[in-house]
Amino acid sequence: MQHRMSTLFSAVLYGTAVIAALSLLAIATLVTVDVTLRWTFGRPIVGVFEIATVLLVFAIFLAFPLVQYRDEQMNVDIAYDRFNHGAKFAAKIIDCLAGILVFGILSWAAAHEFLEAYAGGFLLRGMIQVPATVPYGAIAVGSILTLSVIIYRLVERVRALAGPKKSGKVELPEDRKV
Repeated sequence: MQHRMSTLFSAVLYGTAVIAALSLLAIATLVTVDVTLRWTFGRPIVGVFEIATVLLVFAIFLAFPLVQYRDEQMNVDIAYDRFNHGAKFAAKIIDCLAGILVFGILSWAAAHEFLEAYAGGFLLRGMIQVPATVPYGAIAVGSILTLSVIIYRLVERVRALAGPKKSGKVELPEDRKV
């Protein structure tokens, strides 16, 4: 059951990453066409800025979960590389707890804003009318998925602590060779 759940979760994360990648492609295409038309005919496409802004929210927040899941976020390892194994383990736990705090607050706030925008039928300001629920929904979904990934990582690390190897050294999930 756990493997099937993990596979389903991975599929959802890859799906959101594909949406994020397509959003970046759409932004590049829209801006290129807009600049070309503006230069050629002296008229921009109405709403490109608003659409690109919403797509940028998709690109950022829907990519976060997979980046976190694959542990490919940027790290500053100046001090971490000098830590012994126990200190590295503690740093990873503290990292998870801080991530849970930050993305927990962000998830709650984004979900709250999404529900308010939905109930009020709010629109973003700009040349075209974009429902505010669209970017708030992307922020909420991305934040909740990222929060889920961080909790998953924390559970993995605590399980690693509960089952030390014969050497007495705790093996972190990311220490395993794939």
